[in-house]
Amino acid sequence: MAKNQDVLTDEDIKNIKSYYSIDCDYIKENTHDVRLKCPKHGVRHRRLPDLETFAVLVEMYPMVTAAEWSRVYGTSREAVRVLYSQIDDESLSQKRFDLKYGTSIDWQKWENFFDLYATKTRIGKVHLMELCDISKNYFTYWMRKSTKLQEMMNDADVLRNYNKDNPKSKRCYRCSLEKPIDEFHNDRNNRDGKSATCKECNYKNVLIYNKKRQEEFDPRNVDSEKYCTGCETIKPRSSYDLCKSNKGGLQQYCKRCQANFDKRHWLRRKKFADAGLNGLHKCNTCDREREEIEFYLVRENPLSKVAFVSNDCRDCVTEGFDSIKAIKPNYSKQSFIAKYKNGMINWATLSDVIESEMGRYSS
Repeated sequence: MAKNQDVLTDEDIKNIKSYYSIDCDYIKENTHDVRLKCPKHGVRHRRLPDLETFAVLVEMYPMVTAAEWSRVYGTSREAVRVLYSQIDDESLSQKRFDLKYGTSIDWQKWENFFDLYATKTRIGKVHLMELCDISKNYFTYWMRKSTKLQEMMNDADVLRNYNKDNPKSKRCYRCSLEKPIDEFHNDRNNRDGKSATCKECNYKNVLIYNKKRQEEFDPRNVDSEKYCTGCETIKPRSSYDLCKSNKGGLQQYCKRCQANFDKRHWLRRKKFADAGLNGLHKCNTCDREREEIEFYLVRENPLSKVAFVSNDCRDCVTEGFDSIKAIKPNYSKQSFIAKYKNGMINWATLSDVIESEMGRYSS
């Protein structure tokens, strides 16, 4: 056996027992209880060698553990430990450590470990130690001996925590691809502030989820009322638009809150800004002066770059639509708004459009 190994071979055991062994069948058969007397010889055999012989054996095999010595001689580890403590030779203990862990620090190995530990934040320390050929005992031994290694470990811990909080890339939980951190949605529930799945996978999942909901949609199971998170009010089903992809079959927000969110959307604001419509405008119906974004944006044709705001605010147009819907429940709001915009181009007022539509459905 090489001196830096801690497991004895059959040849090693044979050599050790040539220095000291007791040729008694009873001892060989009863290795579990060392306190019993041998019925053949009438004594309790000393299973371990004397101190001088054991010191010679330890010198020959410095890396052998107490557990291995107890296995060879069929005794307890505590008995071996007591015998070890009687060998007053500090150089022997240091020799064992030198053989096992080396006499000097392998700085390249440690620098490689600290670099991986700081950057590979998803891999645990134990696995990184195995990757760098650093055992747990080796790690503990040199950490206790070197203050410089302790400082390097502290610095690596700080850098690792920073990289966990501010990653440049991340592995998607679903597609298992490493992607830039910008390709993940924000999620304050995670340490890095990003979701576990990338945007692309999220979009695919939403499409699959919506399709499944739409296929399973049943108008008979639509909720009769719902809590609106916008105005924080419980409202009846009539206050919501249908949404087949939502649980319960209703939109998240009531019609009024949804309309307010829509008209304040940044894309809509951009359209008004591009058209130079950032001022105030007076509504012909309610006679109130309001921001131009509170009105509809009207173009003579879809390709026209010239745009202007409607004569009536969105709230008044909605009230006009509601009056028609009371007569015709299936009447489309988009259809009404389109007719209102076309009527404006032809100099028709909101009341003209409402009167025309009411006449169609009442006749």
